[in-house]
Amino acid sequence: MTVWQIALIVLLAIVCALYLVAIPLAKRSAMRKQAKMVDQMHANLKPGDQIVLIDGIVGKIKHLNQEDVQVEIAANTVITVKRMGIAGVVKEAATGDGNELDHVHSAVESTAASHG
Repeated sequence: MTVWQIALIVLLAIVCALYLVAIPLAKRSAMRKQAKMVDQMHANLKPGDQIVLIDGIVGKIKHLNQEDVQVEIAANTVITVKRMGIAGVVKEAATGDGNELDHVHSAVESTAASHG
């Protein structure tokens, strides 16, 4: 074997090792960051916030405690959901009429935007 062949084999071994180590570490770090953002969003919830549930239902928080949130999804229709079922907080459009949804801030979108 020549010196170049040995160097190429060593280089390929280093690239493979980095691929097998660096990518899982980066994914783990991103998952931790995403979980922290979701926890922070859940901690900042308050009555009156417009939210979107994981299944796409939009509603307004009426009451919340440590684990459960009561969400009004229509006039006189209140459902109780777990905090972990909340995907994001809705930010109303600048028009202020409350009928348009400008953007849903969720941890998944924020993480995707920061990585893309």
